[in-house]
Amino acid sequence: MPSMHRTVTSQGSTLKDGIFNVRARNLNRPRGAACTATGDRDGSGAAATLERAASAPDGPTGDEVAGAASAVGTPAEPAAGRPRPPRVGAAAAATATLAATGVASYALLSSAPELPPHAIVVADDLTPSQLTRLPREQLAGVVLARGGATNHVAILCRALAIPALVACGPAALTLAAGSAALLNAGEGWLDGAADAAALDAARQDIAQREQRRRTLREQSAGQARTRDGVAIEVAANIANAAEARDAVLNGADGVGLLRTEFLFIDRHDAPSEDEQRAACQDVLDALQGRPAIIRTLDAGGDKDVPYLPLPAEDNPALGLRGIRTGFAMPEVLDTQLRALLQVKPLSRLRILLPMVADLADLQRVRQRLDELAAELGVAERPQLGVMIEVPSAALLADQLAQHADFLSIGTNDLTQYTLAMDRCHPALAANLDALHPALLRLIALTVHGAAKHGKWVGVCGALASDPQATPVLVGLGVTELSVSPQLVPEIKDAVRRLDSTACQQLALDLQALNSAQQVRARLQADAAALLR
Repeated sequence: MPSMHRTVTSQGSTLKDGIFNVRARNLNRPRGAACTATGDRDGSGAAATLERAASAPDGPTGDEVAGAASAVGTPAEPAAGRPRPPRVGAAAAATATLAATGVASYALLSSAPELPPHAIVVADDLTPSQLTRLPREQLAGVVLARGGATNHVAILCRALAIPALVACGPAALTLAAGSAALLNAGEGWLDGAADAAALDAARQDIAQREQRRRTLREQSAGQARTRDGVAIEVAANIANAAEARDAVLNGADGVGLLRTEFLFIDRHDAPSEDEQRAACQDVLDALQGRPAIIRTLDAGGDKDVPYLPLPAEDNPALGLRGIRTGFAMPEVLDTQLRALLQVKPLSRLRILLPMVADLADLQRVRQRLDELAAELGVAERPQLGVMIEVPSAALLADQLAQHADFLSIGTNDLTQYTLAMDRCHPALAANLDALHPALLRLIALTVHGAAKHGKWVGVCGALASDPQATPVLVGLGVTELSVSPQLVPEIKDAVRRLDSTACQQLALDLQALNSAQQVRARLQADAAALLR
């Protein structure tokens, strides 16, 4: 397998020329792809025979995808001094086949493709709709040449527990058909020369980690409280009722984020009011009495909905995003709000508004919600919350909290806009670290502003799913963490091992540091003392 000679980064650390040794034991052979990892805390991966598909404009044909081999997930210890990278997904299955496809592979992915059992798909990039069309039961992992650790495809991989590497560079597409590879998504590498001993060790390690996950899942029921009695709600980020049921099985206290945009993608027209009402009702029913935060349509940027008349923009991330899309297409927003007002019981429904910039945005939606409720004869109102994902919202949190029922921090976009780095830019992907001290200060400011009016603050962005960040968020005063369903048991376990007073001092200390690398180094050094 050709080496992927490209300087890439992994959560703030630079991996020179894509060649490094991530194992604690002394394995000196070169590593293949050094990518931005989107695997979970335990690491994930696969050892596979690559299947190379053509990247012609019409996409690969069925004849161009062939071959099969086994693959295993493997965790690995980080290299000395190298902090753990961002995470999405979970450990891969014990065996897998790796299928590779090029930049224009829509012909392969335009309908449900045929994949061999336990396949790892390698592509230049994928859209959310392309990813969702891949047969989940066949898919063991994803490797992308482009993308970012917090873009929509990476978020979807995390929600579906699919191990993934992103921003690997164009060399990922040169992987030769038939070659074996050992992929570790948690630590961000792809080894093209894995031997039998490495594969056996990986299989054993996966089995041990899966046993730990089963044990934590058995203990996940009930409230998560710190050792000194501070209650933290651990909810789940989901896209549909099936994931809501999975969240309940994993011990989630509710849904902290239902992404309604998945009702809109992979179709030719917008879902009707009845469709949206039924889908949201199914989620509430699946939660067996638990609450659900449902976000209004968050389209635009990297979340393309082709049939919506959104204009082409030079800077999509700074254009029609989130609630701005609703304001630009009021009939779409009205349909969604009417559907939500008809969900029962409204006492368990919380509506979340994305991309709110200031109080006027919130008041505009609040007024329209009241008008629609009056038209429908609905006397009760669901809670209405604001997503804090632009710096202006964090700076005005005290004003927003005076009129909102709760605040929920979207760390993915808040990081993008605070650090002025496109979350979809592969060259910047590893520098988009929500543990940057500037982000920690904005979170602290948000919590302080909300506390003035007795309102609670949650985090639904990727940072909440990072166990290394749990003591920081608890110390900052966040009282709700919404994570991938599969991570609920681990986050609850982490909360129960913390002392909130120690976490508060830690959060203050971290805000005085000057880089995300320093923050992660401090957390790594203090991990044993924090998580007793």
